[in-house]
Amino acid sequence: LSGAFALCAAGPLCRLTGLTDDMALARRLGVAVAAVDGLSLVAVLAARTPASQRRAANLNAGTDAVLASALFVHSAKQSGSRRITAAAAGAFVLGGAAGWMRASRTI
Repeated sequence: LSGAFALCAAGPLCRLTGLTDDMALARRLGVAVAAVDGLSLVAVLAARTPASQRRAANLNAGTDAVLASALFVHSAKQSGSRRITAAAAGAFVLGGAAGWMRASRTI
């Protein structure tokens, strides 16, 4: 779901967070985030054993944590609404990481 959201909202989010005003670059970033998110989900679904599903879920949590960290670092360099928007996006992605960690414990 977050990958589809990234694909659809990449342009406005990049502009609102101060990442870039170049819409072509923003679309490419959205495609990259959506592709990584989609491939990560496929890795969990395609895993044949619970151990490999846990590894894939933990990898997804790690990639989400890295993206969230990058957004938090970026937000610290911004001011005003750009800071708030980047921090909120980081919190959203960090929530995804937490979800993957919960999922890995229940597999």
